[in-house]
Amino acid sequence: RKLVTSGTPSEAVEMFAMLLEETRHKYGDASIESAPAYYEYGNALLRTALRNMPVDGADGSEGEDPSRQTEDDVKEIRENAAAAALARQQHKQEHDDQGKHAAPQQRAKQNEEDAKPAAKPSKVGSSDETKLTSNSKSGIKSEMNGELQTESSNAQAATPVVDIVSSNSNSSNKSTTENRDKISQGDGDDEDGGVTDDLNLALEMMENAFSILDEQQQQQEEEDKEKEEASTKYDAWVAQQLPRVLLGIGDVLSSLQRHADAADVYSRALEIRETELEHCKTAEGAAKSPSVAILRAHRRIAEAAVLIAEELLACPPSQDVVTTETNTLIVKAGERVEYARGYYDKARDALQEAVFTMGIIASGNADEVATEKEDVCFIATMIMGVGTTLAEIDEQNDAATQQESLEPTKKKTKR
Repeated sequence: RKLVTSGTPSEAVEMFAMLLEETRHKYGDASIESAPAYYEYGNALLRTALRNMPVDGADGSEGEDPSRQTEDDVKEIRENAAAAALARQQHKQEHDDQGKHAAPQQRAKQNEEDAKPAAKPSKVGSSDETKLTSNSKSGIKSEMNGELQTESSNAQAATPVVDIVSSNSNSSNKSTTENRDKISQGDGDDEDGGVTDDLNLALEMMENAFSILDEQQQQQEEEDKEKEEASTKYDAWVAQQLPRVLLGIGDVLSSLQRHADAADVYSRALEIRETELEHCKTAEGAAKSPSVAILRAHRRIAEAAVLIAEELLACPPSQDVVTTETNTLIVKAGERVEYARGYYDKARDALQEAVFTMGIIASGNADEVATEKEDVCFIATMIMGVGTTLAEIDEQNDAATQQESLEPTKKKTKR
């Protein structure tokens, strides 16, 4: 993880690739222990690709009609999103490192939780204590705190439930080995081909992680129904990792310019985040003051919602927003901006709830919100960026409407 933050993620890729191979060999390709290794390998590949990705300036032409959102406008949004993604990823990794110096009680509690697995865990870092990161987008655009831990269990071969998740584990395993060899040989050094190859491999690895976790969750739900009691061994951990992995997949899809697919994946993560908030509220019941868990849940909802808005605005303005794999219509071209505005409003409302909750908690114990404060501020910056984009689009549309209303008058004057 230090290699990633120090600006040499390619070396981290090598280490995670070897860790993945060892984990698969020891526990199996579709084991729950392999899921974090798949994710971390994909996350390192994503960070490497973002760092190597060329960002060209927008080539907007002054002679073009400024009254509507053009392809150049979308290009600029995409470039800004790529730069923001890299900044988010760096922010999340720095935040993880700061977490190592947390209060002794918090660290003791975390160490106690880490010691729960019966088998020896593979200690693999990640970007969220509960976020693919992330990366949170979510860093990319993904979650911002904690570590993705491996726990002991055996899972059956995973099958995908989302459109973008790979279904052939043997093919992906072969691809993992082949691409690891390519990286070590330096075959992916060219800017365009190398970055694309890294992103495609990162997507494949993260999809594998999601398939394993999703299959594990389904098995746990079936077992809980049969036993008529809730299992506590892996339920919480898997539930925490699923939205993080989805956010990471969305980050890769966004980097691949598959913005409709990214928006779709982020929306799935948002659903889980909203469920988490309801669970937190139920667990706390009639508590006099909200907990940091409530604050974190609001912040995560804001993050997922603003990521959806960003991806919708990055889609081509003249085309319907349709997923790649199933051609599912998300929203028609003419409704795209207003649809994005709805998620922007949701993100803003969630952020307001987070800020309000943070104020209540800080009045009693400021130390508890120290780590969340920075994350909330970062999400606020993202929301402000989307708000600025929407305001610019509104101005362009207003200018277009005024120009169209003046055209008939000019024609009559000529007559």
